[in-house]
Amino acid sequence: MARKTLRRRIKAKKNSQKKRPSPGANKARAKTTLRGAWEKAVSLHQRGLLSEAEKIYLRILISQSNNDTLLGNLGAALRGQGKLDDAIVCYQRALTINPDSPQIHNNLGNALRDKGNLKKAAACYRHAIEHDPEFTEAIFNLAVALKDLGNLKPARTYFREALDLNPQYLEA
Repeated sequence: MARKTLRRRIKAKKNSQKKRPSPGANKARAKTTLRGAWEKAVSLHQRGLLSEAEKIYLRILISQSNNDTLLGNLGAALRGQGKLDDAIVCYQRALTINPDSPQIHNNLGNALRDKGNLKKAAACYRHAIEHDPEFTEAIFNLAVALKDLGNLKPARTYFREALDLNPQYLEA
């Protein structure tokens, strides 16, 4: 009798183990789910559906709060909706994670420029250029900020530099 009971217990244990996924399987499933959510958010963002992308970025942020790319994308979605203060916070948080990112410095500068803070925007563009001296977009953005601040001579220099780096950069 004891043998039958033991066999039943072993069989029941095996069956219960088959039904429950392993902890590794749960992690793999979570990564797949996050990847799918990330791809969906980026797709929505690229199609201009910024509010929908923002919601997904925020959900992902719960589990990936130290992802500078995610914070940068969320900042871009917020900026695109005119939520400049929130975008600035996202970019600043991203820079605490990756202070050497020229793209994030440039994007922070754009949000500050949109808010009317040209001096801080120019400082951000300079930081971007320090990290990537051939970052044409940041050089151009610095030229525009300097022009808008009335610093025409240095603005002209940066406009020329942007054109020298990329002759097809027609905005300059």
